Amino acid sequence: MIQLIINDKDNTVYTTWILKINKDSRKIKNKNGQEKIYYSYFTSFPQELYEFLEIKEDYVYLVKEYNEDYEIILTDTAPTLPIISIKSKLITRRKNHNKNNRIPTTSFTLPKKIFNNMEEYKEVKFTLHPRLKDKYRNKLGIISIKLIK
Repeated sequence: MIQLIINDKDNTVYTTWILKINKDSRKIKNKNGQEKIYYSYFTSFPQELYEFLEIKEDYVYLVKEYNEDYEIILTDTAPTLPIISIKSKLITRRKNHNKNNRIPTTSFTLPKKIFNNMEEYKEVKFTLHPRLKDKYRNKLGIISIKLIK
């Protein structure tokens, strides 16, 4: 679901996407022969953000920011600062071969190193802040990610 939110204080329009968190499980046998189940969580990647971020090699970076909101920032440029960041591959689900100039439908994994207690959350909220400067891309517009219960 895509929404436009207007902040009356500074006359800014924020774009938000609320997407479902999906759970994937796989069974793996360890050296002792015991089966363990490992869970990973993933979500769709908003297609509108492909052109905004100028994604070239199907990777995005999730950066943990320590500001007043304690947000996760999504960017297409690898951070050079010594901060916590994870490189996540965009996985193509449908390539849309028969449609010209269409962006493929993709998803990406929400890493446990950045997102804790994933089993409690149901949705992911992407927010585009148009007036803030992304210091990793050196351009206007920050995309933040927040988990919703």
